[in-house]
Amino acid sequence: MRYALLLACCLTPLTATAQSWPDMVGTWTGTSRSVVLGAGGHFEETGQTGAAFREVAFTIEWTDQKEGRYIGTVTSNAHTESLIGVASSDNTALYTVDHDGHSSGHFIDANHFELCYTHTDRGDPQMVASCVIFKRQDG
Repeated sequence: MRYALLLACCLTPLTATAQSWPDMVGTWTGTSRSVVLGAGGHFEETGQTGAAFREVAFTIEWTDQKEGRYIGTVTSNAHTESLIGVASSDNTALYTVDHDGHSSGHFIDANHFELCYTHTDRGDPQMVASCVIFKRQDG
């Protein structure tokens, strides 16, 4: 009995560190709920001066993943760019970066996640604050 307890104690840390990461490879779509000042990237010129409420359809294609790390692209009608991301260790949060901004979000369920994006740069007059709920399109 004593050896069984010792064996169980020794194996417990191995079991506790096993991680199951969200399977994200595939196509995900959603429409942004955005506030934008200036044009560029995914947000085309509207001719409006000042900040504007905008909606843009986005597609994320996750093409590779390993242990909660993700590689893919994000596409709108106006623009496509590389996207990389990482899941938090507790599988509740998702953090991504593209060439000029970053997103923080969370997993809703196996087929939905939300990302909220911000963009500002001294060298770029555009500012963006945006959230999108993405839905899995395949699988």
